[in-house]
Amino acid sequence: MRTTVDIPDHLLERVRPHLLKKGLTLRSVVVDALERLMRPSETAFRMRDASVGYRAEPGEEVSASQVNAAIQEFNE
Repeated sequence: MRTTVDIPDHLLERVRPHLLKKGLTLRSVVVDALERLMRPSETAFRMRDASVGYRAEPGEEVSASQVNAAIQEFNE
């Protein structure tokens, strides 16, 4: 599908040399940015080792709230 996007001249002038240097097209950068935007956000991540005292098991997913709770407990 074709569409028109209005990009400020000053920004496009700054971007063009970087695109040429990396061999990218403006289209590929826009498509990549839109695909990243539409990915579901991750609510958990894998942690190898936590310096706050919470040690995750290999492969265990740790939520941000678990990390925050460990930090709070460590600080108390």
